[in-house]
Amino acid sequence: MIAAAARRVAGGRTKDRHARARAGAGAATPAAFTLAAFIGALAAAGAAAAGPATWRIDPAASVVRFDLTVEGAPREGRFSEVSGSARFDPDDPSSARLTLDIDVSSLDLGDPLESGFAQGADWFDAKNHPVARYRLARLQEREGATFEALGDLTIKGTLKVVRTPVTVTFEGDAARATGSLTFDRREFGVGVGPSTLFVSIGAETSVSFEIIARREE
Repeated sequence: MIAAAARRVAGGRTKDRHARARAGAGAATPAAFTLAAFIGALAAAGAAAAGPATWRIDPAASVVRFDLTVEGAPREGRFSEVSGSARFDPDDPSSARLTLDIDVSSLDLGDPLESGFAQGADWFDAKNHPVARYRLARLQEREGATFEALGDLTIKGTLKVVRTPVTVTFEGDAARATGSLTFDRREFGVGVGPSTLFVSIGAETSVSFEIIARREE
């Protein structure tokens, strides 16, 4: 499995080197969805507070999860460290702006060796690309509490335009956004290279997120 593959690739390398490697399959898109969720939250809360406002993601309360297939068996992973802020005017949702960062070293596959392997150069290449970043370009309101965010997602030095649907609920100065999406990790160069010969990981990755955003005073 991934752990065995990691040992074959590592050979005589020390465990410290494994620990320094960074996170992998499917990490990218989560950022996009997290971002969309955050912006959607701003829009949903617009009725509660007039005029432009600044919002921040609550890292302790937010998480991005993903499902993938390893050697034919389903596996789940998560990113636990996200951060970002945005400006939103309820009178002009299209003017919303946001930057969202995901620390790829927070990827957890449930096993330290497997997580380290997935963070290597052929996968997320955390040494050279430690942050996945999303910048919102446009926000469009759909039906009810549903929104669509269009933005630029940069993963491992590759930029892609992504569309993200989200559902938002809010209470007071806090907003909760949830959603999911399926994507091909190879579009961002994640999981391509010699080390991929040692383990079979499906290209299709499903991402789900729960993001909490709080309005600043």
